[in-house]
Amino acid sequence: MIATYEGKIDCKSIARNIIFAVICLSLLLLTAAMGFAAVKEKRVALVIGNSAYENVSVLANPKNDAADMSVALTDIGFDVTKIEDASFADMRQALRKFSKQARNARIALVYFAGHGMEVDRQNYLIPTDAVLASDQDIEYEAISIDLLNRSVSGASGLSMILLDACRNNPFANKMKSEKSTRSIGRGLAPVEPNIGSLISYAAREGTTADDGDGRNSPYTKALLNHIKEPGVDVRRIFDKVRDSVMEETGGVQQPFVYSSLPGRDVLLIPPSKTTPAPANSNASAAINNSALELEYWNSVKDSGSVELLNSYIAQYPKGSFAAIAKFRIKNIESTTETASAVAPITKNQETISAQSSDSFSQAEIRIVQTELRKKGYGVETVDGILGSQTKDAILAYQSDWQITKTGAMSRELIDRLQRNHPDTKARLVKAANSNCELYDSSPEARMTLEVTGECKDGEVVGRGEIIWTYMRQGKFVTSEYKGNFVDGKISGYGTRKFISGNEYRGEMINGIRNGRGKFTYANGDVYEGHYESGKRHGRGIYYFASGSVYEGTYKNGLKHGDGVYRRSNGSVYEGPYKDDLRHGFGRYTFSSGNYYEGEFENDTPNGQGKYAKTDGKVRTGLWNNGCYKNGSDWAVVLTTAQECGFK
Repeated sequence: MIATYEGKIDCKSIARNIIFAVICLSLLLLTAAMGFAAVKEKRVALVIGNSAYENVSVLANPKNDAADMSVALTDIGFDVTKIEDASFADMRQALRKFSKQARNARIALVYFAGHGMEVDRQNYLIPTDAVLASDQDIEYEAISIDLLNRSVSGASGLSMILLDACRNNPFANKMKSEKSTRSIGRGLAPVEPNIGSLISYAAREGTTADDGDGRNSPYTKALLNHIKEPGVDVRRIFDKVRDSVMEETGGVQQPFVYSSLPGRDVLLIPPSKTTPAPANSNASAAINNSALELEYWNSVKDSGSVELLNSYIAQYPKGSFAAIAKFRIKNIESTTETASAVAPITKNQETISAQSSDSFSQAEIRIVQTELRKKGYGVETVDGILGSQTKDAILAYQSDWQITKTGAMSRELIDRLQRNHPDTKARLVKAANSNCELYDSSPEARMTLEVTGECKDGEVVGRGEIIWTYMRQGKFVTSEYKGNFVDGKISGYGTRKFISGNEYRGEMINGIRNGRGKFTYANGDVYEGHYESGKRHGRGIYYFASGSVYEGTYKNGLKHGDGVYRRSNGSVYEGPYKDDLRHGFGRYTFSSGNYYEGEFENDTPNGQGKYAKTDGKVRTGLWNNGCYKNGSDWAVVLTTAQECGFK
């Protein structure tokens, strides 16, 4: 920050510069503190400590590690959410909420202590309720590190994942391998970090970490010792952590970091003090105002504070970054104004006081009008005025959802609308054995249900079970669900057994299959892969009871995109599909060894292609709906001679 001046020395100018420098440096100290306070709300952390595993031995330290890390992170300005002994549903729900927080944060951090493992070069963190009887279960009972990556990726500055999860893993020893091609490794596999992110392992790839004999593991103990150091680049902090752990373990355990951070220093805590450079008698080190301005700008530019950005403009009205500062102020003020009109209302906002209709602000009325309009309740104008049209819409909504009909604004109404209940007029069905209610999109008149789980505001939440009882042809039949609930809806990971004998085990949203899952059909077919809106969508594998297997991509329930279809008779198709039909350049190999390679359209060879037989005969040329003819030479593929007009 010091530049050398060569030429005629003006003592008065030097004196003025020195005084100006002292003022600026004092102001820097103040703004650094203010900036740190401003950024404090924009630092979020999720801390998970899993000790009490239900199906393997308990780990001693993760709960201690999580508790101590929560305190340390809070001390350096993070808003910390801590969960202990988390189940699969608990971890997914926490990550879902955290991802929303991260989108509004400058720094987002996830810390996990507990069991973790690698299967097929993919890394997973293990919840306390995992069974993991086989390698096939890992995707349905454990949390992938990819999900953590997505959860922190919304932060505008720095994303961090800290994993004290390489402990010697008892699941790996008991887990049955159902696929000979899958590997179950020690420790965790290497990862490719996103830009602006850092991922730290307690032990490098393929090795395990010590849980520790004291209160903390060696890795977390080192983190606690170094993470509060001011003015130290975050990469240097983890260098120190590595050195401390290697020293404590005699070189047996070596933490490792994967990062993609910018070339400049990335600080968790600003320097504890700024020491001005002394002015010497010959003024050979006069203050460089440009460098000082740059440091000032760097201290305020990412704060998100209008006050700090204005302080820069006041100090440097014609500065290099004045135009940028004004643009950012305008953007912040515009965002704040929009958020005040449409953002969710919380009990901490000053606009909320009494619960009568007259006490609600125009912004709150606009929220209700907007949500009712989305749901088709006849609100034509979102104007923030509680007129007759809005009151009628509230009455209609209350009637449909079995709420006491008042036609008035209430806190319950706002909360309920913002919880995003289904837009369809699903009916709240009351459990026969409790006061809990469940949203069901197609309840039957003769259907009853029993619910086991927590009731909150009359709706099922958390983990629970449902048994549906139906009348079919004079007999009672049942179906059931065991898993997670959100606001009276089946949401999260669970198992659904249908009266048909089909069974689904995986992720759901509002009772609909969404995410990764496994569907076992009563006829013996099995699908494992991704769902969207209840349909197979994305990568998946379909095992037919006949022995045939399709592995590839789906779209809206149909094979679409690249895939491999191996039939039980030995034939194989490798290539693209479109709407469940072979379409594009592919290869079909018959069980005899003959094959066609070329263009497909509408499930048959169409276009340029080659048909080769094991006897050495080859037909190359233009095909039309599986038919080939070149003079007197002809052939058919995936069709018949009669269909092609050949004799």
